[in-house]
Amino acid sequence: MNKTAASASSNPADTPSWAVPALLVQVLGRIRRQLGMELAFISEFTGGRRVFRYVESGASELQILPGDSDPLDDSFCLRVADGRLPQLMTDASRNAEALTLPVTLALPVGAHLSVPIRLTSGRIFGTICCFSRRPDEALEDDDLETLRVMADVLADYFDHGLALREGAGR
Repeated sequence: MNKTAASASSNPADTPSWAVPALLVQVLGRIRRQLGMELAFISEFTGGRRVFRYVESGASELQILPGDSDPLDDSFCLRVADGRLPQLMTDASRNAEALTLPVTLALPVGAHLSVPIRLTSGRIFGTICCFSRRPDEALEDDDLETLRVMADVLADYFDHGLALREGAGR
């Protein structure tokens, strides 16, 4: 590598303006709009909590912020990851398991799509989810495929990021 290239690549001012976190939020926004949902997020399962890592809600009044968390056991995300809930629900209020969660009627949760982010170790990092307060009977498996592809990309990203973090501690 020549000296010009080396100095340019190590200069923070030359870092692309689309850093990964901002890019992930942009992708969530595009997915959310494509699917007609109100909110999209990437969660992490850690310490018995579901932590919202990346969130995009457009102009929706639904306000979940990155870093917010709630008990994992009380989440749709865990139930999708362990198979108690389907990855696609056009109307969560018609699913008996979803109705065991108070948020289903309190929010309410209408249409809901969620896919686990499974790392190469087999561990589930969390989920990528989209939901809306109103049902949407037009959603189908092809819509879910968008989230499945993104979950695979995210698994690669988080595998790499976790490997770097774990390697730094040695």
